[in-house]
Amino acid sequence: FPSHDMDFSNESWGLQCKFNGMRCVTTKDGLFTRKGEKYMSVPHIEIALKPFFEEHPNAVLDGELFNNDLRQQLNEISKLIRKTKHIDYDDLAESAKKVKFYIYDGYNFRGKSDILDEKSSYIERKNWIDKVVIPISKYFVEVETKIVKNKKHLDELYQELVDDGQEGGIL
Repeated sequence: FPSHDMDFSNESWGLQCKFNGMRCVTTKDGLFTRKGEKYMSVPHIEIALKPFFEEHPNAVLDGELFNNDLRQQLNEISKLIRKTKHIDYDDLAESAKKVKFYIYDGYNFRGKSDILDEKSSYIERKNWIDKVVIPISKYFVEVETKIVKNKKHLDELYQELVDDGQEGGIL
């Protein structure tokens, strides 16, 4: 991490695991790659999000399509997620068994008193997602955020992620 010039004393920094899955941005129109290509093989997640988007039609959720418990099968899972043609019942059944949505962030949904948008604090948005969105479906996974105290603590937390075989961290 290029954290040598970061001020941990005046700001709150959170560290999350960077899962080695497929980045996914969701809206009422579906699940998409960062380049805007639609994911076709994860309708179980799209269906599970439908009630959320009916209530919050302008919302955006950002996360990763993945399964940390099955990360040793990364190539198989990634191939399944990326599939866009000739998707059959067996593919969809396998996807529903293996693919989950790890939610890092989101915006444009109603919080306790007003709309939580991109300018709202990250902690407020993330807490809302963890309390409201994650419980909607067994396919949604809360991404733990650990508050970083200082450079040494960041290095320790990052090393824990690497030692666990993860791709890295998001600060």
